[in-house]
Amino acid sequence: MTTNGTSGLSFAESQTAQDAQFSIDNNSYTRGSNVVTDALAGITLTLKGQTATPATITVGTPSPDTAGIQSKLQSFVTQYNTTLDFILGKLQEQPVPNAATDADRAKGVLSGDPGLESLVSSLRNTFSDLVSGRPGNLQSLAQAGLSTGTATGGGPLSSDSIDGKLTLDSDKFSTALSSSFDDVKALFTNATGSYSSEGLAQRLNGVLTPWTASSASNGLLNVRIDGETKTISDLTAQSSAWDQRLAIRQQTLQTKFVAMETALSQAQSQSDWLSGEIAKLG
Repeated sequence: MTTNGTSGLSFAESQTAQDAQFSIDNNSYTRGSNVVTDALAGITLTLKGQTATPATITVGTPSPDTAGIQSKLQSFVTQYNTTLDFILGKLQEQPVPNAATDADRAKGVLSGDPGLESLVSSLRNTFSDLVSGRPGNLQSLAQAGLSTGTATGGGPLSSDSIDGKLTLDSDKFSTALSSSFDDVKALFTNATGSYSSEGLAQRLNGVLTPWTASSASNGLLNVRIDGETKTISDLTAQSSAWDQRLAIRQQTLQTKFVAMETALSQAQSQSDWLSGEIAKLG
């Protein structure tokens, strides 16, 4: 430390910073910062000064991040409902009579499509089917707060419930998560290899994978897209071939027409000559 008092009441003082030295369970550490994040897993230590005797750190029982989990689940619900809206829109879209544009011709191509209707039905089942092996009060997602709501009741029918859109009861979910975390978790993810007992994530994966898999794995969407693409390619090739045939046919007909006109012109010329000769005889 240095001091300088030659300027009256002005003082200058400096001191070289030192690294923090501490030990945890007889393991010594040296860090260049007072904030230590790598000594204890998941714990941040803020060192505020020296201690004459060992300090005690008490770590409470870890608890689930209920708010974070609920936020992620709500995001999933929002995305699912948006996706369901899109699919139902395609199923209910009607073809445009006498369509004159490509955009109009594309409308209604999936109206009442049995494959998509089957997919929607399977998705609805994944949320409503009971999960075996769980306590009686948590055998379904609805008991944990995730459901399609009530389609009937004292008020008017809920079209969202009828469509199968999801709704999250935040209070119900938070209570279930706090009191029965493991059982609630098993409702959402539990890899058992059996549909009856596995969680929502595994059920959705089982339903969606056959649709979203690659063409090489016979994914339904990609196989259908490949089939339609091939049909378009074949029709384009046929159209091109017909254009060539029609061009050749047009050229043939034009050649014949020219030849016919030439023949008619010659015949007319001969007829005129013959009429003139006959007139001379008279």
